[in-house]
Amino acid sequence: MTGRDFLTFAKTLYALDNEAARRTSVSRAYYALYHHVREHLISSGIPVTTKPEEHQKMVRYLKNSGIDDAKYVGEQMNDI
Repeated sequence: MTGRDFLTFAKTLYALDNEAARRTSVSRAYYALYHHVREHLISSGIPVTTKPEEHQKMVRYLKNSGIDDAKYVGEQMNDI
């Protein structure tokens, strides 16, 4: 699955008039962002595993990257 797949599904869930669906849409939107960033890092030659701790490693990498936009994304991922 790609980040775009998760985002499309998140939008579908959010459109439902149901609290559980909307809460789940937030989770799927996070995974959309995670997969998008993961794909970008891998295509840039940065190794990313599928281990559970990879999320926090990715956040730390982005926040310490020295790139303002990447820092912002890392901070947003950390706050979710």
